[in-house]
Amino acid sequence: MENRSVLIKKLCPKCLGCTLEFYENESSVVCYSCDETLSVTELLASNATLPIQSGVSTENDDQFAVLSNVDSSESALIYLENKFDNYDWARYKESNVILIDEIESMVRSNKIVRGASSASWLLDFMSVATPILKKFEGISEIAQKMADIYTGDDNADLLFYFDLYKNITAELSSRKNEIIKRLESDIELADKLGLDAEKLASIKSDLE
Repeated sequence: MENRSVLIKKLCPKCLGCTLEFYENESSVVCYSCDETLSVTELLASNATLPIQSGVSTENDDQFAVLSNVDSSESALIYLENKFDNYDWARYKESNVILIDEIESMVRSNKIVRGASSASWLLDFMSVATPILKKFEGISEIAQKMADIYTGDDNADLLFYFDLYKNITAELSSRKNEIIKRLESDIELADKLGLDAEKLASIKSDLE
């Protein structure tokens, strides 16, 4: 069996948009968020390891400060909508990533500071529900690709997409209860804090 060495996780130093997972004996890794090809040697020498929690200073700390200190939950919702409008969903759909690190960081900070606002819980709901819905779209697209490329003799691409399908569905299945519980809690708190009835009905529909 091939020796894959040690699995390492590092925050992408270019965009801070996702956590990269790679083995120390690999030469490079591609960030699914910003599409940069990064040298593993440079990553191992970098400090890009969750700077918010660890306090490690990096040249991208200002980006984290902006994301974590948006002046209101309503502003954060606008930021989130814009982020999602311009996000590389094609790459996301073919990755094992379920929740997006950059968005999770902003939402977590917002809940701590502005948890008494119904918009904070709407923000949290959208930060989870939107990627999950995209992931389900991706699963359907992968299944369609498998159907389109099936020839019965040359199955190399078919096996690739089968493994991808299997890995993504397994990751979703393993986190199903956690995600549903979080979404239900978001709805409950948003309702309790007076979220607009139309918006409340909309997110309930998304959950169903």
